[in-house]
Amino acid sequence: KSFLKLAEMDYSSLPIDITVECLLGSLLCCVAVLEGMSQYRDFRLTSELYSKKLDGVYNKQNFMIFNHRGSAL
Repeated sequence: KSFLKLAEMDYSSLPIDITVECLLGSLLCCVAVLEGMSQYRDFRLTSELYSKKLDGVYNKQNFMIFNHRGSAL
């Protein structure tokens, strides 16, 4: 506003360059989000996993801990 007062310009609305920059930034963000979504896998279960319980699907040896603090009790 102070620049527009010094330049003796009317400041009833935003300058066109700020408006264009905001619209272009919003459009670019929307395009980036839509393009980034294509990299993710579909989360629906396939037919082979549909019949299994989720407890058995994520049961991996990396998460099995046999040396834990419960053995000291």
